[in-house]
Amino acid sequence: GFGLSYTTFEYSNLKVDKESVAADGELTVTVDVKNTGSVAGTEVVQLYVGFDNTSLKDTWGRPVKELKAFARLADLAPGATATATLKVKAKDLGYWDTAAKSWTVEKMSYQLYVGPSAQSDDPNMQKGSFSVK
Repeated sequence: GFGLSYTTFEYSNLKVDKESVAADGELTVTVDVKNTGSVAGTEVVQLYVGFDNTSLKDTWGRPVKELKAFARLADLAPGATATATLKVKAKDLGYWDTAAKSWTVEKMSYQLYVGPSAQSDDPNMQKGSFSVK
């Protein structure tokens, strides 16, 4: 499930370290998480990469987004803000190309979703993008 907490969190200030990355490169994403509740709590920050515009969407049903990184922010005091750092390797965006018999990373634009869950309509969901060149 979503996990239950005795506190609430607010996400802000999503930063992507580069607009594009090579197929063998790595991307670093940061986001600030503030404990807006009255007790200390732990939050698991999740990073999803979206494949909305993949050329494979109609051929084998690639998911709209996949979990690619997460970070646990433990014992965040009430009112405190911590920065989560998440890394994504471009090679981890690949798929098995049956025709080429190898892993392929599509050179295209990808969407980023960073928040407490996969729900795109979550008010804490931070959105960004990057491309693989």
